[in-house]
Amino acid sequence: VSLACLAFVAFDQISTKKSIVRKIETLADVVGNNSISALEFGDRLAARETLKALKAEAHIVVACIYDLEGNPFAKYHRDGGDPLIPPVRLGPPAFGDGSVSYFHEIDFQGQTVGTIYIKSDLVELRSRLARYAVIALFFVVGSAVVALLVAAFLQRLISKPILNLEETARKVSGGKDYSIRADRRSDDEIGSLINEFNEMLTQIQGRDADLQSARDELERHAGQLNKELSERKLAEEARNHAEMELAAQRTLSMRSDRLRSLGEMAAGIAHELNQPLVGVRGLAEHMLIGLDRKWELTEATM
Repeated sequence: VSLACLAFVAFDQISTKKSIVRKIETLADVVGNNSISALEFGDRLAARETLKALKAEAHIVVACIYDLEGNPFAKYHRDGGDPLIPPVRLGPPAFGDGSVSYFHEIDFQGQTVGTIYIKSDLVELRSRLARYAVIALFFVVGSAVVALLVAAFLQRLISKPILNLEETARKVSGGKDYSIRADRRSDDEIGSLINEFNEMLTQIQGRDADLQSARDELERHAGQLNKELSERKLAEEARNHAEMELAAQRTLSMRSDRLRSLGEMAAGIAHELNQPLVGVRGLAEHMLIGLDRKWELTEATM
């Protein structure tokens, strides 16, 4: 709205300037044509009377008619004083110092007989600027008030549901609680958005529950596997212990077999040795008895 008002004011200023320029050019042409006779006959009084007609134009400040040599021939001032007249400078209307000035040649039958100078203030331009500035300010303020009312109305319809949706999303994201739902307060696009958001939470909650169930099942299988591994480990240890005991039993059995074999061998050797030793022993005892009795040993007795 502000840009539109600025554009409208700028357009009005440009249009008003063009209107003022056309008005001054028209006045210069009309007053110049009415001053031809006065210039031709050198009648300064008639020229001044022609310029006095400019009193009907309240914005004309100064006017002057120059003769062919460029000397002031007749002057006009809105306040009745003796105005300061610039030298002749032909060209388009020039704006400056809150006024616009214009020099216009006075032609008669194809020949230049003089020049007219008109200076107008820009009060109309400034008044229109002030008036349109007030109007633009009124529109801007009115638009701001309307926008505030519309914003307050739309805040209840749009902003609050969106803020509520944002708060719900923050709670879900912070607490990882997918059971929370946003409140749906209308059936418009915002309500459809909230409904889709709640549906998304429902799907996420279902997938999270499935994931938790799969995790629990995996933990259960892991526990069973750990238990089976523990039992298998214990069985392996028991088997190793049994194998060690069996090896020890085998070692003891082998030792017993060896000792028994040695015993049997020793018994056999002792038996084999005992028979000749019995004879030797008997002969030795017989010889000892003989010696005690002082028997005389001969080859026959031996």
